[in-house]
Amino acid sequence: MSNNLEQQTDTKSTSENSHSSNPKNEQASRKELDQHKENTAYDPPSSLVLLTLVIFLFSQIVIAILLAIIMLVTGQGEEFFDRVTDSNINNFFLVGAITIIQFAGIFFVVRRLMNRSLSSIGLIKPVGIDFSRAVVGWGVYMVAMLTTLIIIGELDVGIDLQQEQQLDFQPPADTLNRILVFMSIVVAPAFIEEVLMRGFLFMNLRRRLNFVASTLIVSVLFGVAHLQFGSGEPLLWVAFVDTFVLSIVLCGLTEKYKTIWPAIFAHAIKNSLAFYLLFVREG
Repeated sequence: MSNNLEQQTDTKSTSENSHSSNPKNEQASRKELDQHKENTAYDPPSSLVLLTLVIFLFSQIVIAILLAIIMLVTGQGEEFFDRVTDSNINNFFLVGAITIIQFAGIFFVVRRLMNRSLSSIGLIKPVGIDFSRAVVGWGVYMVAMLTTLIIIGELDVGIDLQQEQQLDFQPPADTLNRILVFMSIVVAPAFIEEVLMRGFLFMNLRRRLNFVASTLIVSVLFGVAHLQFGSGEPLLWVAFVDTFVLSIVLCGLTEKYKTIWPAIFAHAIKNSLAFYLLFVREG
C-alpha cells in the first residue's frame, strides 16, 4: 500500500514537473492568466476615446509646463517660445519628448490599467513582408486620396485644397539638420501616431464595435488632430480630409494583419514623400 502511494506521488510529481517545464504549456498558462486578469473596465468606446485624448493632451501639457518653468527661471519673456521653435534641433528634442511621454502613457494604460500585453495593440515583432503590405496600402491611399480630391473639386464644398500646413521646421542647412527633420516629421509621428490611434484606440475599439464604427471613430479623431488648432490660421480642412482617408486605409491594414507595423511603414512612406517635397526638392 505504501509503495503504491509513493509511486502515485512520484508519477504525479513527474507529470507536474513535465507540464511546468514545457515552454508551450507555460506560455499557454501565462496567456490564460493574462486573459483572466485583464481589466475590461476601460473597454467602453467612450472610455477608450477619453484615454486617447488624455494621453495625447497630457504630453503637450507637460512640455508646455516645462518650457514655462524654464522661461520663468531664466527670466525670459514670451519670445522664448518663438526662439525654441525656430531651431530644428530644439524641435527635434520637443518631438522626441512628446513621443516618449505618449508612449509611456500608452504603456502605463495597457500594462497597468488594462493588464494586457503590448501585443494586444499590435506591437509584435515586425517581419519583412510588413513593408510590402505597407507599400500596397500606401498605393491604395494614393488612389483613394486623388479620387477624393477630384470629387471635392467637382462639388466645390469650400475646402481650400491649396492651403499649406504650418511647420515649425526650417529648411535644413546641412546633413545633421536634414536627419533631425526627417526623424521629427517622418519617423516619430509615423510610429507614435500609429501606436496610439491604430494600435491602442482602434484595436481596443474592435473588442466592442464592428470594423466600420471603429474605423469612423478613429479616423474622425485622427483628422481633427490635424486641423491645426491654435496655429492662428484657418482650420486646415484639406489635412482633415487627407488624414481621414489615410486612417481608413491604415485601419484596414491593421484589421487584416493584426499588427500595426504595416500601418507604421505606410504612414512613414507618406511622410517621407512630404519630407522630400518640402525639404529635399525645394532645398
